[in-house]
Amino acid sequence: MIFLGGLVGLFLGGVAATAVGLSFGVMTPLTGPLTPLLAPLVGLPGPVVIALVSLAVIILYVFTYALATVALLPSIATATGPGAPATTAPPPRPPALPANPLEGFMRGILIGMTAVLNFFVLALLGVSVPFVPGPLGVLVGLVVFLAVFPPVSASAFYQGVLGWLSWLMPMSHLATAVGLLLFLLNLPFAIAAALAAGAPSPIRFDVLTATLETTGGALIGLTGFAGGFNLGNFTFVTPGPPPGSRTPFNGAGPGGAIIGGLSSHETGHTLNVAVFSGVVTWINAIDENVLPLRRNSLAYGELAAESHLSRGGFGLAPGAAVVFVPRQHIALW
Repeated sequence: MIFLGGLVGLFLGGVAATAVGLSFGVMTPLTGPLTPLLAPLVGLPGPVVIALVSLAVIILYVFTYALATVALLPSIATATGPGAPATTAPPPRPPALPANPLEGFMRGILIGMTAVLNFFVLALLGVSVPFVPGPLGVLVGLVVFLAVFPPVSASAFYQGVLGWLSWLMPMSHLATAVGLLLFLLNLPFAIAAALAAGAPSPIRFDVLTATLETTGGALIGLTGFAGGFNLGNFTFVTPGPPPGSRTPFNGAGPGGAIIGGLSSHETGHTLNVAVFSGVVTWINAIDENVLPLRRNSLAYGELAAESHLSRGGFGLAPGAAVVFVPRQHIALW
């Protein structure tokens, strides 16, 4: 079902790309069949077409994300107690939620749309910007689409390629560009605070996912947020200093067990951004934190990120009250 959803996502992303291309005189494989349907867009100013298509794409992402969430509701443990045991890792690591065909189909759509939109934007840049190689769009689109195959998405080698290529993905920049700005603005404060506290360097780099992590800093502290959050290839951990929750990105525990933690969870978001796009980052931020949704640890984006070196233990249940719930994840990373 994930692969089938991926094909549907490719088509939907292709429709969006064709709509923009038609307005600017750029041909796509779908131009001929879709020209009559998209005729109302011909003649509109280019920025208007881009705005309309962008709005439609955002709506598609929201709709698909919402259906994936609904599909998982029957299998998600929403409270502690019998039937919802928490496990610690290592060992044993908690099992993934049971596979759900609807969730898998929606996941595939998200991946397929992101793959083709990355391809289209890079293909346009390849014919207009001298230093952007034309084949880059093909490479990026193909790498993203490979996430529809679970054995591939679970591969550490694939995750490494995906994380590094995410720096070049236009759809990732919807989150990564904001992360870069926040990183640059907050960096002097993070360094100064670490020096004043005699703490280790507030900067770490995860080679596996090409993610820069910053611990502490006044700008992050102003949010009052405690924990971690991710913006593409940038992760921010608070509070600090001294640095808190600095668990290994990819550490080996006793007996060869894998140690997961806050940092590895946030690098899971790096991978999410690469295959689901920065649009889903912002959808997940609302789903996780904003009432009346506020699904906390059980937001769909959190379930996906937690599959990267899953931790076990407890997170927060949906709602405004502080209720603990076993950490759970889907079988993605």
